[in-house]
Amino acid sequence: MRLIVLNKRPWAIGLLWSPPLPHFAASRKTLLEHALEQGGSDLDVLARCRRKRNGIAGQEGFGASGGHWKDWRGARSLAVCLDVPASFLGVFPLVTPQGEPIWWVHCRMDGFFPKKGDQVFRSEQAALKACALLEHMSGIEPVRLDSAEAGAAWLGEHCRLSTSDLWVWDKGRLLNLHQTFSSATLFRAAVVLGVTACVAGTAVGVNHHVRRAEYEAARQAQQAKIQRHKDLKERPESFFDMAWQKTPPATDMARQCLPALMALPLASNGWDLRKAVCSGRGLALEWKHEAGGDFIHLPDNGKLDGKDSRLVHSTRPLPPLTQRARRPDGPGTDHTMLARRDVASGLLSQIAQDTGTRLELRFAAQASKTIDKVSVTAPWHAGSWALGSVPDLLMSEGEGGLFEMLAEVPGLTVESIEYDGSWSVKGKIYAVH
Repeated sequence: MRLIVLNKRPWAIGLLWSPPLPHFAASRKTLLEHALEQGGSDLDVLARCRRKRNGIAGQEGFGASGGHWKDWRGARSLAVCLDVPASFLGVFPLVTPQGEPIWWVHCRMDGFFPKKGDQVFRSEQAALKACALLEHMSGIEPVRLDSAEAGAAWLGEHCRLSTSDLWVWDKGRLLNLHQTFSSATLFRAAVVLGVTACVAGTAVGVNHHVRRAEYEAARQAQQAKIQRHKDLKERPESFFDMAWQKTPPATDMARQCLPALMALPLASNGWDLRKAVCSGRGLALEWKHEAGGDFIHLPDNGKLDGKDSRLVHSTRPLPPLTQRARRPDGPGTDHTMLARRDVASGLLSQIAQDTGTRLELRFAAQASKTIDKVSVTAPWHAGSWALGSVPDLLMSEGEGGLFEMLAEVPGLTVESIEYDGSWSVKGKIYAVH
């Protein structure tokens, strides 16, 4: 906590703020316990920011006087008295009464102070680093001042402390947690107590219903948490993406891609088709320049490669399928139809042998994540596969072809069909362990 002077008035900056409170603590013992929770036994100064919204009384800010309470008499919390928007972030260079340069970082989110939304730094670099972290958390664009004079002038214009704030509400005033409250404070407490007594009957009834609603909400939240932990242990599959259910089966991929691939010209304007890849959504084409090729009229409205001007890249969209085939491994989020990893490997190996193709298959470890401090592991492995050197005769949509075979393998998806002088098919396969 540091002391600065603005508009000939002392202000305290650099307090640690509690979360929003439903009501303020009354006894010094309770306040000291709160101070220990916030940062340690050296916190002996209190400032309060009063709120009357959504059942929130406000927040308590704690600071350390360093054992020199007399230096802080009459000072008030600058964060509490600053007139800025409900969501605000700023970095202000300042100078202490002793001439020491400091930087103040102030933040408030939806009218409330984060615990470290009232920080003081001795270096600009540390202040900007803290500001960047708060900006990332809140999404608020910060206000930055270039000099101590500009920072003091800006804050001086935005300090608001009316007569009622000063004498009636005691806005932002610092209290010493190790001393009894002053007579002025006791007088204000007596006034508040008298007003409270007038509405006590109504308040008790309202408070009873509010407490019951809060209890019920807390009970339901606890039950939901228990149920969630139960689901994490008993139904881990519901917390992972079942990609095989969102990808069209192999026969749909063939119906979408093969007609467009077969219709491609092998050469255009002196450029040879080097590679064609169909992802189901479109075609990605690569053309290679041959002697006499036209660089003005590029094939397929393509674009020259940024590193090799003898290559051209182009794309073609594909219309969506109007009717899709049903998957053989169950609808929705059902994963019980997946084959074991060894069985899935055997099925793909058999297909490669029957078709005379070259198989590449590699399974990864089971995916895992931590949710609500519970470690969850997917009950399946994800593998990558590729069939290379596929004969032209098998690249058809007809029955008994390669894609009919692939469609019968549970959990298998086709990600691309490629041609680069020979055909290859690539995809993913999911299998239980």
